[in-house]
Amino acid sequence: MSEFPTNIKEEIMQLSQKQIFNRIFKDLSGFSIPKNEEALIKQSKGDPLYGEITLASMDKILKKFNLKEDDNFYDLGSGVGKFIIYASVNSNIKKAIGIELSISRHEEANIAFKRALEFFPQIKNKCKFLNQDILTATIQKPSVIYTCSTAFSNKIGRAHVWTPVTLIY
Repeated sequence: MSEFPTNIKEEIMQLSQKQIFNRIFKDLSGFSIPKNEEALIKQSKGDPLYGEITLASMDKILKKFNLKEDDNFYDLGSGVGKFIIYASVNSNIKKAIGIELSISRHEEANIAFKRALEFFPQIKNKCKFLNQDILTATIQKPSVIYTCSTAFSNKIGRAHVWTPVTLIY
């Protein structure tokens, strides 16, 4: 059963994309995770620090790289999945893949994705969320890889270069 009104098409036409994203992520937050997940992230040489990129910043990144229908966009440390869903909605990419080590953030990303499908059914086959460590995950045919530079050291960024790829961090 849907959380949103059944007459969703009329409602979507009246909402801005920002309002839609606010609804999708209304009660989802990656800012607080269990201590065992924090420890797991630290053990993997990451930082459990969490932040979110704004919709306006996501839009700037997508416009700058002018992603095409054969591009695969990766978000390493994807949190609750906001950038993956946004990229799927606002670009013509083939796939948007989020990789997140925290199980609670990964679960919230899947909740957000389910909600997003109510508004954007066209993204059903474009998004994928993986609960994995970015250092051991299999990253297949990336075109653009995004990661938050506050969560990962430059050493990690330089040690894992996939070519040809645009790396944003």
